Amino acid sequence: RQKKVSVSSVYRVLKQFYEPKKINRLTLPEVLCFDEFKSVKQVAASMSFIMMDGQTKQLMDVIENRQLPFLERYFSRFSLAVREGVKYIVCDMYAPYFSLIKKLFPMAQVVLDRFHIVQHIGRTFLKHRIQRMNTFLHQGPVETKTYRHLKKYWKLLQKNQSKLNFEKRQWRPSFRTYLTETELVDRLLAYDEELKTGYTCYQEFLYAIQTRDYARFHALLEQDYSRLPAYYQT
Repeated sequence: RQKKVSVSSVYRVLKQFYEPKKINRLTLPEVLCFDEFKSVKQVAASMSFIMMDGQTKQLMDVIENRQLPFLERYFSRFSLAVREGVKYIVCDMYAPYFSLIKKLFPMAQVVLDRFHIVQHIGRTFLKHRIQRMNTFLHQGPVETKTYRHLKKYWKLLQKNQSKLNFEKRQWRPSFRTYLTETELVDRLLAYDEELKTGYTCYQEFLYAIQTRDYARFHALLEQDYSRLPAYYQT
C-alpha cells in the first residue's frame, strides 16, 4: 500500500517464484502437529489444514480442506509402516482428527495442546452463562436486571480468577456502588447457584493448567459433573 502496488500485482509476482513443496512419502516425524486456518478465497473449503513437525518446528504441508475424506486420502499415501512410526499427534478437539488418528495412526497418542484445552473449557462456561442468563429474561424487573448484569459483565466471568483486581474499587453504575472486580464477580455468581458451580469448575481447570499440575487436572477430569449441563462432560 505504501509503494502503491496492488495486492494482485504482488500475488502475480510471488506466484512466479512459487514451487510446490515436495513431500517425502517414505518418512514421517515421531511427533506431528495438526491445526487449521481460514482458507483463502480461491479455496472452496472454509478451513484448510496445516501440518508441522513437532520436534523441528518445520512446516511440512498445507492441505486446502481439513475435512476427514481429504485428510484420509492424503495420509493414505504414506505406508502403514511409516504411519506406525508416528508416536504423538498434537491437535485440537476437532472430532475428525480423532477419527483420522484412530484409523490411520494406530500407534500414535493424541496430545491436546494447552491453548485449545483452555479455549474449549472457556467456551463451555460461556455457553453455560448464556443459558442461565436467558432464564432471567422476560420474568420481571428484578430478573431483567439480573439478566443485564450477567450480560454486561460477561468478560469478568470469563477472566482467570487469579487476574481479577481485588484492590481497586470502581464505580459500577448498574450496582450504584463502588466494587472491585472480585466483589463484582461474587455478586454476579450470587444470582444463580448452578452458574456458580460451573464457574468454580471452570476456574479449577484454569488453575490446574496454569500451574501445570497434571495430577490435579487428571483428578478434575475424573470428577462427576452430572450436576452440570451435559456439555461439561465432553
